[in-house]
Amino acid sequence: MKKTKDFFNRVYNVVYDNVKPLFNGVKKFIYENERILRAVSIAIVFTAALAVSVLATGLTFGVEVIYGGKDAGVIKSAKEFDSAKSVAVSSINGADYKNFDFKDVDFRPVLTLKNRISSKDEIAEVIINGNDDIVYATEVFVNGESVICIDNFNVKEYLETCLSKYDIAGAKNTHEFIDNVEVKQGYYLQCNTSNVNDAVAVLNGLKVKTTSVVTKEVTVPYSTVTKKTSMQYVGYSSVITAGVKGLNRRVENIVTLNGVTTSNSIVSNEVLRKPVNEVVLIGTKSKALSAADKATIANAGFLFPLPSGSYVVTSYYGDGRNHQGVDLGANKGTSIFAVKGGTVVSSGSNGAYGYCVIIDHGNGVKTLYAHASKLLVSKGERVSAGQVVALVGTTGRSSGNHLHFEVIINGRNVNPAPYINLR
Repeated sequence: MKKTKDFFNRVYNVVYDNVKPLFNGVKKFIYENERILRAVSIAIVFTAALAVSVLATGLTFGVEVIYGGKDAGVIKSAKEFDSAKSVAVSSINGADYKNFDFKDVDFRPVLTLKNRISSKDEIAEVIINGNDDIVYATEVFVNGESVICIDNFNVKEYLETCLSKYDIAGAKNTHEFIDNVEVKQGYYLQCNTSNVNDAVAVLNGLKVKTTSVVTKEVTVPYSTVTKKTSMQYVGYSSVITAGVKGLNRRVENIVTLNGVTTSNSIVSNEVLRKPVNEVVLIGTKSKALSAADKATIANAGFLFPLPSGSYVVTSYYGDGRNHQGVDLGANKGTSIFAVKGGTVVSSGSNGAYGYCVIIDHGNGVKTLYAHASKLLVSKGERVSAGQVVALVGTTGRSSGNHLHFEVIINGRNVNPAPYINLR
């Protein structure tokens, strides 16, 4: 036990004898450098406090990017600018590194909030916007092929205008481009864009198919029916039943290509009101002719203007509408004869008469043949009785194939029936 105690005493004395000079040296150094050590201690404490503060408040160290003389944002390190450059170049259609000047860039260390650190995409946006040769534009593709690229123009809105410009007012319209039209927006080199006039010309040239469902009310004309009475003279007429137009509600499906109708079909045709025929009573009783009229008729010696059995009488002289002749219904192309020889004084289109021939037979007598499909004589030509001067048709104001025949004596229309022995 005593030996152990003596051992530890010797060890203590050795340590004390060696440490005491070191301790005294440190004590002397501190005493001689007290002011310096106090400043260092304060700096260490301040730095530690600052680090704790930075961690506690979300502050961090970063690099401020100065691009083109302007603040472009703050990134974690200067290396991230290279990534932003790649993003900027790859975001622009048709661009490469030669379209940018990356020499005018500077970096500055800063202490900033973590949420103020910009992403590489945000820095790329600043790089793009700082280049005057880059624009945000719209590119139009037709069947996969690029046809136009333009900036500062609302292409999508204009395309809607192109689609709707052939719509029928009041109809239910649907429309589509005949070709596959696609729109892409992004950054482009300004030199690759077109002006507004060129863009409008291209977009206006797109073919548009429009389908319109049109609902409308359509009037249906009434027919005129004649009833004969032997109780009244020829030339008498009286409306005994007034005609009333019918009314239908028609639904049509109209398809157009650039406004030109390609098909038109009736979907439904609802009868709202049926037409009522007009009934006209006409006289058939022959008037007693004067001796002069009988002589004129006898001297006329007219043939009948159509082949026997080829016609029906569809309207008499007078006929309730101041009708100046007789209408003889016949098939299209039926021969029309000159009722007597004479000179053609008119042959051609004649307003409501359509294709019309007028023949002067002399002594103030003329005959007129109207609504022909074809004329076979010319003005100034001499014709003989029975010569084919025209063919039956429905030209001019006409409701069907027929010959409208007039007799004119000294410039005044007379009833043709006695002259051609029409009963």
